[in-house]
Amino acid sequence: MAPMTHVEVQGLERAWHTSRSDADGARWLRARERAGDLPPNAAAALAILEFGPAMEMLGRAAPPPSSVHLEQGADRQLSRSWRLLLGAAAALPAPWLREASVLALARLSSALPAGVAAFVAWAEEPPPRPDLDLSGLAPVDVMQADALVAAFSAREDAPTEAPPFLIALHRLLAGPADPWSRLRRDLLHATLGPLPGWAHAPRRVDRLRLALARDASVRPEVLEAAAAWLRDASPPERVPGLEVRVVPGPLPRGAAGADEDALRAACDQVRAAATPGPREAVVVASASDGPDGYVARHHPRDPEAVAVWLDDFVRVRLRAPVDLLLGHLALKKALEARLRGTLGGEPPRHDPDVGCLFDLCAQKVRLDARIRTGALCARCSELVRGERARLSREVIAAVEAALEAGRRRLLGRGATAGG
Repeated sequence: MAPMTHVEVQGLERAWHTSRSDADGARWLRARERAGDLPPNAAAALAILEFGPAMEMLGRAAPPPSSVHLEQGADRQLSRSWRLLLGAAAALPAPWLREASVLALARLSSALPAGVAAFVAWAEEPPPRPDLDLSGLAPVDVMQADALVAAFSAREDAPTEAPPFLIALHRLLAGPADPWSRLRRDLLHATLGPLPGWAHAPRRVDRLRLALARDASVRPEVLEAAAAWLRDASPPERVPGLEVRVVPGPLPRGAAGADEDALRAACDQVRAAATPGPREAVVVASASDGPDGYVARHHPRDPEAVAVWLDDFVRVRLRAPVDLLLGHLALKKALEARLRGTLGGEPPRHDPDVGCLFDLCAQKVRLDARIRTGALCARCSELVRGERARLSREVIAAVEAALEAGRRRLLGRGATAGG
């Protein structure tokens, strides 16, 4: 492929400025990459910073911000802003880090825990200051950076004797009231050069987040297969609107039984063990019989705590493989939980069935028909796209892609995974 000329790159940049669309911005980024005008890993770093054109360019390969971690540990205690900024700085090679605040970020990403320990030791050297309270600084917690700076500023010898780590931190935080926006702007500038003001706004990608768990009656391969087909449903060029993870190991017996409190306790256990981030729906699968003939049900006070019962009937009598059914039910319940929160009440439900994801399917055998339909009815499609639902285009696209993938698979035109 021939390299892009400077004139061609400029033309694509003007087109992006005119349309302000992420798709045109992605074309401009690809052109700069072909012209050799971007550092290695630039697209990944920009996607971490939620720069829309980079996310559009990478599609499914874009690293979700919620997955950014620091190698040094203590990342469970880092604020979201710190995780994104340090993750982006770490992705860029040193020669491209020109802005002073970006250089300071690079130092922070490699010296954070040791730097705080050095500062605490330095601040406690004689003569100690009676007004210097460091009791809240261990273990490392970047959320308390303001306390570090305040303590640092109180020292008469601060400008010259402090560890380099703290000098960098002080320069970052001693200026504007909101340093995060400035740091993000400097990272964008260090990578791309000057940008118009509107281009600095982050693209907030809203995702449905699913954690698939099980009790000992369900084989782990079933969950892995369900997660795999849900992840693979969206085309690779799309920014994913669905995140799925599998919880390791079985949950205690009875987690998906008739005892609703046991279900909620199990789901809270799963959430407590996860890295802090946006809330996710926890779906607990069991091969036992559901109470009152249910196949799936929310906890009445926690819609994102869900039990799915893959009983003998659904495993033997339905055409849908068990992993396809589990993924379908998990997706439906996660979407219902989201709509309960945004619509302020019960999500849509059709009884009798009309050929829609929200069909009640009072008879279990009707689940095959719902999967085979693989769509939302016109009224529900309009509802999820409306302002009240507050669903992003990524979430809607992920749901529709998963429904289509399930439909094709059940009709025999897609891949089949074992259940």
